Amino acid sequence: MKVPLRGAAYRAFREGLHLAPEHAVGKGTFDEFLAKRAGARVVRR
Repeated sequence: MKVPLRGAAYRAFREGLHLAPEHAVGKGTFDEFLAKRAGARVVRR
């Protein structure tokens, strides 16, 4: 289902302004995070 988003806040999300790549703090990947959270063994590629 497609839901139209309107307004300044939604426009900012569409433009990716909620992301902060210049302030990335983690050292692992999202896959590693999920594996750790699920209790699986983490395999680095």
